[in-house]
Amino acid sequence: MQLIQGIDGTVKKEPNYELLEKAIGSKKWKLLQSRKPSIKEQKIFRQSSHLAILTGKINGITVIDLDGEAEQDLLKQGYELPLTPTVKTQSGGKHLYFKYDGRLKTATKINKNKNIDIRNNGGYVVAYGEGYEWLHHINDTELQEVPDIFINMMNTGNSKAIVSHSKGNLSESLTDAYSKARNVNMITFLKHHGYDVQQGKNFSCIFHDHEDENPSAQIVLNSKGEFRYICYSHIGGKGRLNLSLIDLWSALKQIDIKQAIEEILAFEGIEYKESKFIIQQKEKYHFNTMRIGDLSYIKNNFPYVYKYLHLYELELRALMDYAESNLHGTKYSYKGQAVFFLSTRYASNMFAKYKRASSINNNRAKTLLNILCTLGVMKRIPYEKLSTYVQVKAKNQNQERVTNFYSFNQLTDYVLSVADQRAKTMQENKFKVSTMTKDILISMFGEEIAEKVFPDGRVQSDNYKRFLETYSNIILKNIGNKGYTTKQEVIKQLHLPIGERKKEYHFDKVINEICNLYCLEFSFANKEIKKRFNIEDRGRKRLIYRA
Repeated sequence: MQLIQGIDGTVKKEPNYELLEKAIGSKKWKLLQSRKPSIKEQKIFRQSSHLAILTGKINGITVIDLDGEAEQDLLKQGYELPLTPTVKTQSGGKHLYFKYDGRLKTATKINKNKNIDIRNNGGYVVAYGEGYEWLHHINDTELQEVPDIFINMMNTGNSKAIVSHSKGNLSESLTDAYSKARNVNMITFLKHHGYDVQQGKNFSCIFHDHEDENPSAQIVLNSKGEFRYICYSHIGGKGRLNLSLIDLWSALKQIDIKQAIEEILAFEGIEYKESKFIIQQKEKYHFNTMRIGDLSYIKNNFPYVYKYLHLYELELRALMDYAESNLHGTKYSYKGQAVFFLSTRYASNMFAKYKRASSINNNRAKTLLNILCTLGVMKRIPYEKLSTYVQVKAKNQNQERVTNFYSFNQLTDYVLSVADQRAKTMQENKFKVSTMTKDILISMFGEEIAEKVFPDGRVQSDNYKRFLETYSNIILKNIGNKGYTTKQEVIKQLHLPIGERKKEYHFDKVINEICNLYCLEFSFANKEIKKRFNIEDRGRKRLIYRA
């Protein structure tokens, strides 16, 4: 496959006829629709800049091609893309891979906005090469059935053939089911069940044990657009009821919350059924909770990482509880692991409540998240790697906060072993958590790990470079004069219009890199080192000197 730039600026896809002829003795690629290429032929094809996959029965796949604003159009209708093998294309669109469906024919522009195509028997899609990226790889993501919405589009040409609350929808997690049930129209639901209610006007309370002769109940919309049932005289005339549809139905029917959710969703044609994915993720978090519950095991076997897990034990428990309570389903996943989103400010508030602390510490929350990612206990997922659906949901729920996406690893011995080695490296490098930056992680672990912790972080700001250069000059000059220097001495010689605490802060940020660059040690002096530099002081003294 080769991509050719057209005169009008568009990119045309054409078979690489030279390689085709070399491989199969013909320039007609359609000969491969009746058989799969041999290993020898595949090796020849791989010489091309781009590789295509034949769609249809020959490979057991049907591909839906979303161009332009197609995904956004579907989201506006309330339709959520399923988790299936997906490729991001050079134009910014997506190829969604599904199990082969013989009902569909290869066709273009099947919807009203003319930005959705079908590739099936007789077609192909580019799968590898510059400009094409697997978001959910076909080797580790299960092929799904072609959703009915695309079949209906094919048959009717109507992009609004199905909406989000159609019959047959499935909610695979309790979190997702709860969210959907809260958004059901309360008035329509209650009227369907025989209750005489209306919006914006008072009516008699619908609870059978409340004699409400002067109608005092209302159904209102709150600031978030959610329906609330309000009764101003329900609690002995001294208070009011303020209920969501879920809590209202649970109280009316005297059933538990889960059953109330199931009955509300059934009204919308949505089935709640916990998926295999959700069950697996719950098991992972239960295992993690068990591991954190026995820190003596970690202390005995992984002593270096124990230092950090013990220090942040309560926050880690709170974080795992939050992640487990936000299992939305396979759409909130990355490489088979559940994804949750969190802002630093929300995390710091959550930790304060969990610890019953009187103050909120944003820096400690930020530090914890970064350390867990550095150790490999958690992963930070780049924003662009996630589906548009998740991005939109996170933005709507957290509009004024910088939101990051994370997933937890299962705390197996392997994961803890890796974490222990990294923790050991951090301690050997006199790592200071308060000065953690991408530059420091690069100096200790290399760019690959640093990029996973700070995927969007800039390397070496102008301010960082300035302090790195200034402190380096002072340190090297002092070492040249007497063989060693100290932190206090260096800070005292820094003539900048900033306070002492700022000077110390910037020193801590750059000292690790300075030591790595110039092969220096920054450690407490033992008797041998003191003798080397003729230091008579008996107290503990931390020196900077050549290793």
